[in-house]
Amino acid sequence: MKKIKYTLVAIAFGLVVSGCASGDEEQTTYEKIVDDKVITVATEGTYAPFSYYEDDKLVGYDVEIIEAVAQELGVEVKFVETKWDGIIAGLDASKYDIVANQVGITEEREEKYLFSTPYTYSQGVIIVPEDNTEITSFEDLEGKKSAQTITSNWAKIA
Repeated sequence: MKKIKYTLVAIAFGLVVSGCASGDEEQTTYEKIVDDKVITVATEGTYAPFSYYEDDKLVGYDVEIIEAVAQELGVEVKFVETKWDGIIAGLDASKYDIVANQVGITEEREEKYLFSTPYTYSQGVIIVPEDNTEITSFEDLEGKKSAQTITSNWAKIA
């Protein structure tokens, strides 16, 4: 429970720090969230167990985490569902305040975005037919066809 509370504080702090404005006259992201009393959050809504639908309600681990962060900030949550391939571009276009959707931390992304303290860890795996003994690692994919989301960090590895 303590770890979750510290994570929530870190995420809330990340919102404050990430609210960099280009000029003094503009509000930071954090100021906008506090003033509007709403945090707009991008998620896919199709990625169980992180964000998905159950009985017509958006649920999941990322959903619960951001709802707890919003509660700590004293604001409401507005979810914007979008496909993964455009989720980061939507953040760049200010369509939402943050992304809560299992975003992998890469050097390239760290140069441009502020990440919260990780609150979960996901590992990539390769799935092949049971009788395939030729592919046992990411290195074995060279020259092979594979399927993944084109803009994911796993696509670059594959």
